Amino acid sequence: MRINKFTPIAASVALSLGLTGCNWFDDDNKKETVKPVQTFEGSASASFGTEVTGRAVKGSLSNAAVVVKTMNDAGEMIPVAFRLAASADESFTATANTQAEADAMAKAKVLAANPESVLTAMNGGYSLFVEDDFTGPLYITVTTSSEGDDSMVKCDSFTGCGDYDTAPGVSEEAGMENNGDSNIDFGEWYKDDVTLQVVKFISAPAAAASVRGMSYADGENKSTQYFANLTLFTSIAAELLLEGAGNGEAISEDAISQASLKTLIQLLGPDTAIEAAALLADISTGGAVDFTELEDGDSLDAGTLALIQTAISLQSMAGTGTNGSLNELMSQLAKGVSDGKVADNDDDTVKAVAAALQQSVINTSLIFAALVTGEGVDEAFAAVAQSLGITDPDAIAKLKSKATKAVEKVVKDAKKAGADDELKETAKNVKDALSKIGCSGEECDAGDDFDSKAAQKLNEKVIEAQADLDAVMALIDTAQASLADVTELGDAGLETNEQVIAYSSAVYLLNGNVDTYTVWQKQLKSVKSKMNGIAKAAAAFAAKK
Repeated sequence: MRINKFTPIAASVALSLGLTGCNWFDDDNKKETVKPVQTFEGSASASFGTEVTGRAVKGSLSNAAVVVKTMNDAGEMIPVAFRLAASADESFTATANTQAEADAMAKAKVLAANPESVLTAMNGGYSLFVEDDFTGPLYITVTTSSEGDDSMVKCDSFTGCGDYDTAPGVSEEAGMENNGDSNIDFGEWYKDDVTLQVVKFISAPAAAASVRGMSYADGENKSTQYFANLTLFTSIAAELLLEGAGNGEAISEDAISQASLKTLIQLLGPDTAIEAAALLADISTGGAVDFTELEDGDSLDAGTLALIQTAISLQSMAGTGTNGSLNELMSQLAKGVSDGKVADNDDDTVKAVAAALQQSVINTSLIFAALVTGEGVDEAFAAVAQSLGITDPDAIAKLKSKATKAVEKVVKDAKKAGADDELKETAKNVKDALSKIGCSGEECDAGDDFDSKAAQKLNEKVIEAQADLDAVMALIDTAQASLADVTELGDAGLETNEQVIAYSSAVYLLNGNVDTYTVWQKQLKSVKSKMNGIAKAAAAFAAKK
């Protein structure tokens, strides 16, 4: 049996013929001409050579979700195109009924090609690349969760970060050590809901600042590198910037400078803030140091040490749960900084957090200074135990034992990383400086006296950074000479035993120094970050003149 298929198209044709033949309309049988649908092709291209890199540290946030957005003219957060590796001349096409729609669809494909997810490394590090022609604010968040993923927070408090819900097993795995008891001790990983944030302004490609004739500022060229660390301090500064944006204030380099300055003075006090002079215009260029695992290029100068000890003291507070979680504590401090008064805030909750932080900072700096110098150790732990309400001798001995082990590791790592220069004296000075954090009244205003002292400290930082740069560049010159030897010997040919031996020896020497070259690369990155902060701070002071 044959079945005739009556398709929709055949039906349409038949119906049209039928209607025409029957003359059902009184319109003189005019025929309509169907115009073909016109389509337009849109295209978009993009190059991603502007790197944004940094670390999320409170201690380190490992396997934490990284989210990057920007802000439109209406003050709304919107996604931004980025890649995990530099790329050039990516091209996308799309077709639509209008040119504008086609262009918009092609451009949307640039954004749609973003990585599905971005996670931090074990040390909290991340790196991403935005488009070369992108300019404006980047809003970056790094988040760990208490459940549902593999993200972890590292405890970097000498007095611990609270207790586990369930004691983990003993682990001797490198980087994942755990003594197996119920306490979350220094250097151990745990689950928690923590979000750190930073706002970074990406300048137009032509913009660049310099220090003594050398360019280290952001926006220098199409392969430039921006440093955007995420810490307690960048998170609070970000809150100020987002609050201002909500009130119609533009996010700019100047706005970031003002937020950084206010955050440091309000939390640390003017004198201690001066010690961190290189960060006064942009906190995100430094300060992200994990006390549990110091790396090559890390610094333990007075300013950095004050930042670290304040941050780990807040983590210790969060461990007790008395004043709230780490996110809640940061939120309360941000409110105090925004109000322009932290310790004497009108809000009782903010005031209580400030008072608890002051005591926690005193405990942290007292323990560190005592153990580093070997002076007044028993007295220090007696004072700390009293402030923590610990009276049992065994509990005090346990606190002392764990804290001593932690500080000994810091000192050992500092020596290995070359960050132990004058550490004893620095520890004592920071202890004295942190005996009173924050500010009140007129001392919260950065006047001429503050600017003068900060500029002097900044000049010292320039000299130190220049010396560090010269030392690293000398090492890099050596590496380049070694590479040139290998290239030259290879080009000369490997026809004789002497040539083969000489070439093999050169390659062996080059390969044997690979780890050393990696260290130099980290040191160079650290110096560049310092130079970047110095350049921004110098530009900010110059703008006041």
